[in-house]
Amino acid sequence: MSLRFDLNNEGCVVPNMPASTIVHTDTYLATIASRFREKYGDNEWLVSCPDSERSVRLRRLLEGMRESHLKPKFLEIHPYKEDPDHLREVIAAANDMAAQIDAKLILGELRYHSSAQEKVTHDYLRSQPNNRIQEMPQWPLADQESRCPIDAQPPYDLGPYSAH
Repeated sequence: MSLRFDLNNEGCVVPNMPASTIVHTDTYLATIASRFREKYGDNEWLVSCPDSERSVRLRRLLEGMRESHLKPKFLEIHPYKEDPDHLREVIAAANDMAAQIDAKLILGELRYHSSAQEKVTHDYLRSQPNNRIQEMPQWPLADQESRCPIDAQPPYDLGPYSAH
């Protein structure tokens, strides 16, 4: 079993944040990623971002990392929204960014048992056979209006994803 550490869990800045916040965030990530790489190597770390239009938050994160000569082997995007057009746009943009740095893509924290997200991801995987997607873990929420707590009780299953 592989184990990876998210060094920036949803810590992606928005480009319109104060410049000092962006600089501090870039400095923090450069420092923590460099230290982690020195101690544990280059294969066990990743960075993640919540979804945003055209994955602009992920794009900004990668710009800051590029300036520090950091290139993660894994990117993780958390697409919370179920709107098909938005989801297709986020997945395509994140996939393109992963391809540009030769990273694998994780579609993390997908809504638990979301038929809408399953349909979009299934269609994307089928239409883009050379995609960078490596994993698609679901976030077990029963209350879809809630953003973080895990409230669906085990045992967990694949839901609509089990059909494929």
